[in-house]
Amino acid sequence: MFGAAMLAACGSVEGGANEAQARSSGTTRKLDVAGVRPGMSAAEARTVLERQGWRVDTVRGQSWEEMVAYEAERRRNGRPDYSRRSGIEALEATKGDENLEVKVHPVPGGAAVSVVNYTSPLAGRSQDQLRADMISRYGTPDRSSPAGAPIDMTYCTGEARCTSAFGAGKTALGVGIQSGVNLRINLLEGFEAERAWRASFDHAVLASTGGGGRSF
Repeated sequence: MFGAAMLAACGSVEGGANEAQARSSGTTRKLDVAGVRPGMSAAEARTVLERQGWRVDTVRGQSWEEMVAYEAERRRNGRPDYSRRSGIEALEATKGDENLEVKVHPVPGGAAVSVVNYTSPLAGRSQDQLRADMISRYGTPDRSSPAGAPIDMTYCTGEARCTSAFGAGKTALGVGIQSGVNLRINLLEGFEAERAWRASFDHAVLASTGGGGRSF
């Protein structure tokens, strides 16, 4: 039962075969969890999940404009108002015993997915079964623990292999066991995208504080 449920949550078996073929031919690997991927808008992510039967709740946070205003005010006098929270900080979704956390960055006009975290109980499922399910979905991993050992797999995008999804430059996905009782899948946008978002945010804050015309 788990194999079908897991593949339904993460995507199709056919999709995994296509990913493996794309990887072997040097094409950039595409990664998602339950159809959600970094860079997708929060509205798109909600639609994708609800179509699959997930119950989706919104965690409120600051909008782009509110975050920029907050940081600008903090730099001016150190006493910003954090009560304005009309944006989205994350989406929290559940379906049966599966849980999904979709973290987002506020962007002008909305929010964009940055991280997707999935967990579900192991409930006696074997490491080899989990490994086979991941390979069916995502293809051959860039790094993996040996057969029979606790599952620890990493999938990278782009041409360069990465040793961990955490701290990778580009979008990467990690599969492992959480607290000895849960399967966990973490899909992260990568520090290059995070750095680009931060630069855009800092530029907006600088412009709002009147520092955009500096020569140096």
